[in-house]
Amino acid sequence: MNSQRKNQILKTAACITALAIFASTFSTAIKLFGDYTGDYAQQALRDTASSVGWPTTPYEVQEFNGVGIAAREVYGVSPTGTSEAESKAIVAIGTSPNSFIDMLFENGIPKTTFHGHNAAVIKGGDKICNAGGIVGFWLKFVRWIVVEIGNAMGKQVNPDDICFNASGIVAWECEDRLFITNAPEKSDNSMIVAETLYSNAKKQKLCEDAGSKADWNTIKDKLSKDQPLTTCELLYYIEKVEGANPGRNWEDIVARIHYQAYPGDNDISIAGYPLYAKNDYTKFININIFDKEVNNSNSRMKVPRFITLKNGDKVDVGHTYAGVRAGIGRGWTNSAAGTTLSTDAGDIYQIFFDEKGVVSGVKQILTLDPVGGAKTIWHSPDYWPADQRRGNSLAWTLRGYFRDHPDAKLSDGFREYFLLNGEDTCGGTPKPLSGPQPTTPPISDGTPRL
Repeated sequence: MNSQRKNQILKTAACITALAIFASTFSTAIKLFGDYTGDYAQQALRDTASSVGWPTTPYEVQEFNGVGIAAREVYGVSPTGTSEAESKAIVAIGTSPNSFIDMLFENGIPKTTFHGHNAAVIKGGDKICNAGGIVGFWLKFVRWIVVEIGNAMGKQVNPDDICFNASGIVAWECEDRLFITNAPEKSDNSMIVAETLYSNAKKQKLCEDAGSKADWNTIKDKLSKDQPLTTCELLYYIEKVEGANPGRNWEDIVARIHYQAYPGDNDISIAGYPLYAKNDYTKFININIFDKEVNNSNSRMKVPRFITLKNGDKVDVGHTYAGVRAGIGRGWTNSAAGTTLSTDAGDIYQIFFDEKGVVSGVKQILTLDPVGGAKTIWHSPDYWPADQRRGNSLAWTLRGYFRDHPDAKLSDGFREYFLLNGEDTCGGTPKPLSGPQPTTPPISDGTPRL
């Protein structure tokens, strides 16, 4: 065999050996990467289990509540240390984007966001009345059975009244990782466990906040130029005020911000009825709202007066502060009267009487076309700007929120509303709250409630 032939054979052998080593190294790297991520996932689960008092040894998971999870690795922890427990926390690695969240949504679990990530969340005891998938199949079956039994007993049953009670579920995605917490209906701590798991996953670099960030200098610049804030920036501002004033509740905070926006409204009375029961400004004037940091000659704009929603709609949150503040310290019935006077009814008064006088206002009302005139009032920006109506609508929703959650923070109410309506919350979620949850209809600019 000549030397040239030998050299070719040696080169070929060396090339094959190099390829084999590369392939082995590459496959080992993939395996190590998978194991490495799995180790972080298991550590996050161990830390979570330790925090909530569960056994700290993760187990491998094959399915979640009878549904398989398509992933490379799946681990879980639970109060019993086994997958049969009703409560559990799960981390799956190597999942397909949206697949599991979409499956939960199809089965009646509402979609939302969790720290800015695609999520599906439902509280224990919430009703599932519209669902597809497996849950929808069984819901139809149960409804059929109950209706047949009712017919046999001579009783008419509306199948739409038959719903399933949900167990608590919080599920969210971070890249190719899926996180799930689950708890039974009557002892739902799924959100508490989810927040704990999220915090530990963040420490292990498995999941980071996905929401947009707010910049304080940008916020001050916008306020100095009379520009609306984003929903994220409004939350940042309110939380900054809350952080600078420990021990002050939502009532004090909203009263101080509103007083800055409308100082002349503080002592207004209508037929002897004070518009604001909490009107002793000496009790809240020392709250730091950072107004001295905003270079603006218009004192009203040294606090956020307007925000812009994702769809471009502007909201006059000055009206929101007014409506929320007017309900403080009055009880439920009088609270409704206060909120009405400071928002919807107050706007109507301004439309007809404020600048025209009583006689002129009455004449204008009497000469309005019953249909066209009403439409003009409710929907014409010439009479009633849409941003004010949206601010009023938001005030009514927050009023209900703080009725049910008097110990919450002002930022919690705004964040809960923005979160459930798909607005930007800087990746944040409301703290777990006990008691009934408020309904959160979209901010309306339609006919006000009087």
